[in-house]
Amino acid sequence: MSIKQLPQDVIDKIKSTVAITSMNGVVDSLLRNSLDSSATKIHVAVDYAKGDCSVEDNGQGILPTEFQSDGGLGKLHYTSKFPASSALYGCRGDFLAALAALSLLQIVSKHVDRQTCNAILLHNGRVLYRRCPATDEQRLKNFEHGTRVVVRDLFGALPVRVKQRALASKETTSQSKEWSELVQKTAGLLISWPSEVTVILRDTLGDRELRLQTPPAAASLTSRASTVLMQALLADSDDDTSWVPVSSRSRQVSVTGCFSLHPVPTRRSQFLSLGIQPVENVHGSNILFEQIHKIFRASSFGLTDKTANLSQPEGWLRDGQHRKSADKHPMFYLRIETSGTGGTQLSEDHLYAGDSQILETILDLLQAVSYGFLKSHHYRPCKVTKRSSDPPSSTPRKLLRPSGQSPTGTEVSKSTRLATSPLHSGQRPSSPFDGWNRIKIGVASTVPSKPTMSKRFGKQRLLGANGTVLRRPFQDFPTEFEDELATGTGNRPSWLPSQRDQIVQKTCEPKRARTSMPLQEPRSRWLADLVKAWENPVFEVAEQSVPMSNAGLSYSSGEHSHHWTSSNAEATLLNSAAVGLKRRLHKDALAQAEVISQVDKKFILVKLPTHHIDEADTKAENTLVMLDQHAVDERCQLEDLLAGYFSQNATGSYVANTECLEQPIAIEMSYEEAALLRQYHHHFQDWGIMYTVPEANGVSAVRVNSLPPSILERCRTEARLLIDLLRHEVWRLHDAGAEPSQFRGSSDSTSNHHPWVGLFRGCPRGVLDLLHSRSCRSAIMFNDPLSMADCTRLIQRLSRCAFPFQCAHGRPSMAPLLDLGTEPRPNAWTGEEPVEARRARWKTWLETTS
Repeated sequence: MSIKQLPQDVIDKIKSTVAITSMNGVVDSLLRNSLDSSATKIHVAVDYAKGDCSVEDNGQGILPTEFQSDGGLGKLHYTSKFPASSALYGCRGDFLAALAALSLLQIVSKHVDRQTCNAILLHNGRVLYRRCPATDEQRLKNFEHGTRVVVRDLFGALPVRVKQRALASKETTSQSKEWSELVQKTAGLLISWPSEVTVILRDTLGDRELRLQTPPAAASLTSRASTVLMQALLADSDDDTSWVPVSSRSRQVSVTGCFSLHPVPTRRSQFLSLGIQPVENVHGSNILFEQIHKIFRASSFGLTDKTANLSQPEGWLRDGQHRKSADKHPMFYLRIETSGTGGTQLSEDHLYAGDSQILETILDLLQAVSYGFLKSHHYRPCKVTKRSSDPPSSTPRKLLRPSGQSPTGTEVSKSTRLATSPLHSGQRPSSPFDGWNRIKIGVASTVPSKPTMSKRFGKQRLLGANGTVLRRPFQDFPTEFEDELATGTGNRPSWLPSQRDQIVQKTCEPKRARTSMPLQEPRSRWLADLVKAWENPVFEVAEQSVPMSNAGLSYSSGEHSHHWTSSNAEATLLNSAAVGLKRRLHKDALAQAEVISQVDKKFILVKLPTHHIDEADTKAENTLVMLDQHAVDERCQLEDLLAGYFSQNATGSYVANTECLEQPIAIEMSYEEAALLRQYHHHFQDWGIMYTVPEANGVSAVRVNSLPPSILERCRTEARLLIDLLRHEVWRLHDAGAEPSQFRGSSDSTSNHHPWVGLFRGCPRGVLDLLHSRSCRSAIMFNDPLSMADCTRLIQRLSRCAFPFQCAHGRPSMAPLLDLGTEPRPNAWTGEEPVEARRARWKTWLETTS
């Protein structure tokens, strides 16, 4: 079959699905069109179940000539907003054409300087009728002039979207998510719009209505932010005295805005804009928002015990973030503007795909205003510096001030002015050793140097000028080199450095390039530093390994291999470095573990049978393993708690155990949080948390009546933990916007010994934290003496665990020390050589390695 071009209507639909992805995106774009037409009042109605929406405004309206067949209304790449301006949203002329290709679109408008009202109806990109003038039924309903856009059956031509829309209409959670997203989008538009405007949002299916009205244009930015967020139910109060104005400026970019002193449990109250264009934080992955979050996470902002720790030095919070309550996120609005752009709007596409110099400057300014706000209000942020001036290193530098040291005025001023001038990505430190904490010095070797391989055979070319082979390859190994390796004297070859020299050389020598080609400078040094310093929120970067001797070096001992030579000793001592790579520890081997002793009242030394990684069928060899006694008992305690969390009912299904409280715990919740608790009460009921939420317009008193026995006592004595558990979970579910995972009541675990493994999917994070905390508090601690019987029982309990190799917090609970082989190494001492000779050889080996 020949290749043919798609029909034009199919091409239009494909392009439209890229420009339009959701109902909220349609309403957002229609709101932008209304604001561009200088509207001061806008009425919005949505019906998510049917895919309908309507937007009516009192703007200037559309000229009657645009409704004629030769007009540009509804045509692709026709716009009245060209050339682009920083005071307008649209300039591409593709939205209405894309919307007409995916829905039944009706546009009715009356221009402010005309007497007639006109209408046009489009479906699948085709004009069904033009009414000039429009009929009485089609005229504007709320205003004397302006525009009304009605969208019917959005995505009706796409069966998969129609099916998804029908399924979503049956879920209250999905509708609430769409409504919350629409409110947040509208609030972001109104905060960044400089003029006074009123928007009324109405959900025809859910009977919800919200009125948003911005202050006059002369109002301060703090007043605008506090008013809009309070009306959008994103803040508890419109008191602008709790909002602090901030600003920072460079020669090209300026950042102005405000932060709130009151933390909130969600990130929905955070807004950024490039001029009047809101910046969306999709899935929390925007680099601009993350720059601000990084500064706030490393501060005391949101701490419940803030006043009790004022004596701590700056930057102390790196290991104390778990003390933050559910209210830990800042509320802010920051406006980013550029100078010298010729009146054009700085878009996100240009920001991320264009010159990284502007993005670097914006990130530094956001860092500066965040640090300045936290510093001026005594939230003890970590000190920040310019990324471009950092020396290159393999790990990001943690700029934490030592305990008890206060910052000087010069340092603070430098921190707050760190982005006042444009930065250069090509800057280099004055010395490559500036970022080194210390330099290790090795012992100079007195062994005379010998010619290297390249010097010995540099003149013996392998290939001739015409490509002929001049000599056989791989025969350039020197005879004297072979003789040195084959020596059976038992002494270390003289050409090999000592172990200490190897470690120092590996640590201090720079890596040599594998090719003679010169290394090219990266395209953007700043971008490389940014990627290097980025902290993965999901998987932590593995720590750099400790430099060690090469355990792979083994020296042939010839006919004296049965003696305890230096090669035997070195192989035994250095096998511990490679045991983690060559041996596999299996949890079944714990049942056969032989306890040797408790070590320092902290660890348990055992001997375990292990197998080679590549050869599973080989005979098991013994390995010395050190276990953390606290981590081992902590793991056993945790799995006992997890196994006892559920019980089987008469039908064989698993249900969470719950115990009624003698005195119910009363918790005061805001109206929005109480509504979320009512919405997700089935989710908490599946995990044994029973509560009642009375209907109220203001603050609601939630009564917790029943809790799981494993967390009941802790929640009863420390009610704050229960409050944080409930608030963290409801806001997590709400921000994620997805239905909570349904409790199946049956385990999907393949093991009958641990059915709880398949039951804890979707468990509230706070419940797991309480279980981990209880297992840690009740476990065996360091310096607790254990007898041999106690150690044996503890190892046997560990062998019955589902995950014996990690503690309750996910850290390793054991470490291999030494590979003993199939038989004990001391047997290698037996031989014909006298004991005195073996002792002398052992002392000689120690002297060469010291």
